[in-house]
Amino acid sequence: MRLKQILLNLLSNACKFTKEGEVVLRVRKVADGRDWIEVAVADSGIGMTVEQQAKLFQDFTQADSLTARRYGGTGLGLAITRKLARMMGGDVTVTSQLGKGSVFTIRLPAAAAVPAAPASEPAREPAPARPGEAIA
Repeated sequence: MRLKQILLNLLSNACKFTKEGEVVLRVRKVADGRDWIEVAVADSGIGMTVEQQAKLFQDFTQADSLTARRYGGTGLGLAITRKLARMMGGDVTVTSQLGKGSVFTIRLPAAAAVPAAPASEPAREPAPARPGEAIA
């Protein structure tokens, strides 16, 4: 559930700030003494300055007031995204160039990124068909 929320936040932001161009989702496994899953959301949107990137993950903070007026939002999505990633033992980072786009990268321990399989339920007999009902 946490990974789903992280991906929804990053993908919706990428789409919101990319009027023309593309949004790309990449996933790879990284092993550097520990198994990681790395997820990158890249866009060719408006991008950000280094100053804007520095305050991006703070609660109720957006890149700047013009961005807030033009695109809306509360300034909580990326703060929540970082908190969720850190709760799972990972983190989220950003690289960006103004006018060229951004790449948000989430790195999570592989075990945290793959949800545990639900306990299997015993097989049930299908309900009997009612008169006139087709059996699939």
